[in-house]
Amino acid sequence: MNLLNRELIQVVIDHALQNDLLRGHFGLEKENVRVDQDGKLALTPHPKGFGSKKENPYIQTDFSESQIEMITPTFESIEETYDFMEALQDIVSVELEGEYLWPSSNPPMLPEEKEIPIAKMSDPIADDYRSELADKYGRKRQLLSGIHYNFSFDEKFLKKLYETGQRHKDFKEFKDAIYFKVARNLMRYRWLLIYLTGASPVFDNTYMEQCVNLADSHDNKSYYFPIMNSLRNSMCGYRNEKSYYVSFNSAKEYVHDLNKLIQQNELLSVKEFYSPIRLKTAKGINPCQELVEDGVAYLELRFMDINPLHKIGISKEMMHFIHLFILFMLLKVDESFHEEDQRIADVNQDQVIMEGIKGYLNEPEYSQLTMEEMALAVIDEMKDMVQLLFPKNEDYQHILDGEKQKILHTELNVASRVKSDIQKSSYLTYHLEKAKTYAQDSIQNGYRFAGYEDLELSTQLLLKAAVKRGIRFKWMDRDENFVLLSKGNHQEYVKQATKTSLDSYSTVLIMENKVVT
Repeated sequence: MNLLNRELIQVVIDHALQNDLLRGHFGLEKENVRVDQDGKLALTPHPKGFGSKKENPYIQTDFSESQIEMITPTFESIEETYDFMEALQDIVSVELEGEYLWPSSNPPMLPEEKEIPIAKMSDPIADDYRSELADKYGRKRQLLSGIHYNFSFDEKFLKKLYETGQRHKDFKEFKDAIYFKVARNLMRYRWLLIYLTGASPVFDNTYMEQCVNLADSHDNKSYYFPIMNSLRNSMCGYRNEKSYYVSFNSAKEYVHDLNKLIQQNELLSVKEFYSPIRLKTAKGINPCQELVEDGVAYLELRFMDINPLHKIGISKEMMHFIHLFILFMLLKVDESFHEEDQRIADVNQDQVIMEGIKGYLNEPEYSQLTMEEMALAVIDEMKDMVQLLFPKNEDYQHILDGEKQKILHTELNVASRVKSDIQKSSYLTYHLEKAKTYAQDSIQNGYRFAGYEDLELSTQLLLKAAVKRGIRFKWMDRDENFVLLSKGNHQEYVKQATKTSLDSYSTVLIMENKVVT
């Protein structure tokens, strides 16, 4: 099987673009519901300590008042992104008095539907939108939480690739074509990532009655389907009421099809198009118009479950694997992705979720292959890609070998491990113990701002306090602990956490530092 586009790989090698290819911009968004000491959904308001729900760029609410969303800035490395999400988790966990962040995509013990509090945003349009979603999908379904993995290629890499002689009118057209190609391939092969990241195999008996009635149980409290690995991505999860197929050929066609669905009252807005992959713009104020005029800024992968085996819900190894998978989607051959192809991709997703990886692919071209055989072929071709482009990188080969083992031995995948551990106690007991363990770890971190341990403790404390209140920061001189804080139109230069504009000597401190000046 030849999935790799060897000609494109040769272009990368011939123009020495390997290091440029690896560069990118990474971000994470994570939703967690808050629970009380017994694992029941916390019905308390969004904590006031985090300031405005709308203005805090790091800590917000999602659908419910009980559902916190944590958002990292964009970083140039996976390590920085991971560390910042851990710092956010620490900040939030310490602020929650007598409450915990629930470490599963599936909800905790839930009250009656009408008692689940919808987030109050002090914005009539936003409030009405959440109410309409609650009526349309149900509040219990809305509490399903997950991780969004945001990625963009390095702009310099894209420009260098464009200059190798690609046939496009201009750079914007070329850049959009790259992102739409990757999006098409991700949509087609997402079943493999869902298999490897699925971590929500068991759910509580207080979840949606129609799903509980269809499922099995060993204790009448914890429910599951025999092989299911991700409730959140299943028919019992959070998805559009029916399948909507839009063109992934270009921004113009994509936007045209989305607007048509809105005009036909199929969708309330663009935000209600719950595609596993979203093509995002830089501003995000008027996404359809911006997508056509300004082009794609980054991709948002929306189908990752929260992994309860890890404090922040995802491991660094998985983040690196997803990055390699995205690069593979760029460097593999392009395949058609018309409406029938999209329908087949949906079928493959449901099959791997409900029936595991042993069944046959639902694609005419690969119908003789099981999903397991195709998954192994993809991993092997990813290993070839790494060997061709990054022959000295043993870490990548190790990461790929680890994921290959999860395909060869289903008991090693995340969902199997979580389900096995839950069956030793119960769904609620297992996740509540994890929640309390992770909260205790956050408390013990104390002054530490993950990823910024090289700074003075006073500066780490300052940054944690700033992030908690939604104040952005930018380094002026990290070695000197010199940082710029900003909120709205107000900016403040701070050195070593104590020297600010309130100190008349601050101007001298700025002027004597060449980097800051």
